[in-house]
Amino acid sequence: MTTALKNHKSTTARYRNNTLFGGNRIKVLRRDKYKCVKCGMTNRTHRRRYGQSLAVDHIDNNGKRVGAKYKNNDLGNLQALCVRCHASKDISGENHGSAKLTWDKVRRIRKEIKNAVSEKKLAVKYGVNKSTIHDVVSGDNWRTDA
Repeated sequence: MTTALKNHKSTTARYRNNTLFGGNRIKVLRRDKYKCVKCGMTNRTHRRRYGQSLAVDHIDNNGKRVGAKYKNNDLGNLQALCVRCHASKDISGENHGSAKLTWDKVRRIRKEIKNAVSEKKLAVKYGVNKSTIHDVVSGDNWRTDA
């Protein structure tokens, strides 16, 4: 590896640590023992599989896409995630590009099921498949309330 490339990589790493995470990126990785907090994948396995270090995630989603004054870089708001867990976090629920339901609709569906409305009727009412209603009710999808 050339000296210029080494310097570029170390400059990029410092930028990510300081600018994106308020200097806490390395602290988070150490605290989380260089493992994904969701699935437990180690940083070593992650580097072999994906060619990069574990991601550090802003739990409140105010990371890359917000201005510096809106970022919450407190250690309690940061977590280590693998690429797969990080991607699934960002595209679940209402944030998923093809989501037809919102949290409000999910809450209504769960309430209506308790009042003995059939999954088939709810599927027609909300414009989704019966299997989607079943997954919402069983908790297979839309696991935690926002």
